[in-house]
Amino acid sequence: MTAFPDTWALLIVTLPTSGATARMRIWRAIKTIGCAALRDGAYLLPAGNVQVAQLRELAGEARQEGGQAWLLNVRAADPEEESAFRALFDRTADYAELQAALSEARNIGGIAVPEASGFEAMLAGARARLKDDDALLAEIGAVLDSLYAHFSTNRKP
Repeated sequence: MTAFPDTWALLIVTLPTSGATARMRIWRAIKTIGCAALRDGAYLLPAGNVQVAQLRELAGEARQEGGQAWLLNVRAADPEEESAFRALFDRTADYAELQAALSEARNIGGIAVPEASGFEAMLAGARARLKDDDALLAEIGAVLDSLYAHFSTNRKP
């Protein structure tokens, strides 16, 4: 998904108060797939095929745990509401903060590490190339995992 669709998936979920483990597991899954919380128990996501399938699975889990769940396909009532929905998913400030933190981390410690010296350029290029936030996060995650693996196995005691 490279652009926002004109429809949104809204998951409304309630779980029994006795199921703290299930509640936490479902809440973490909701955060992981990138839902925006409209209020407690109401989560919004662009209605792409993958996202709807993920929310459908979570709704099923909630029901299996004795809760209730509804997955609705919704449209914004007007352009202002559409803009408000889209703003919930704007990660520009988060990416700028991440890039600044990575740049600062790269500059600490004196001698630049060859593997890290191009990291800032890689982030900028990935951001320009990948308009889908999920794809961008997946690529950045893979790069960070690679850097971590490299540096954790090549540390000098």
